[in-house]
Amino acid sequence: MSTTINTPAELDELPDGSEFEDAEGDSGLKASGFTYLVPGFAQPVRADFFAYPVSVRGLGAA
Repeated sequence: MSTTINTPAELDELPDGSEFEDAEGDSGLKASGFTYLVPGFAQPVRADFFAYPVSVRGLGAA
C-alpha cells in the first residue's frame, strides 16, 4: 500500500500507528493524536516537521 499525503492536516487524519516516509527520506510513526516519532529524534515531532509529499507505508489501527 502506498498513499501520498500532501499537507500536515492530512497527515494528522491518519490513524495512530501509521508508518510513512517524507520527501527527504525521514521515516515516521504516528504515535498518538498529533505527535509523531522519528528515528534519531529524542522528542516527538508535529506534522509540520515533515517534508511533503509524504508516502504512507502502512496504516495503523483505526
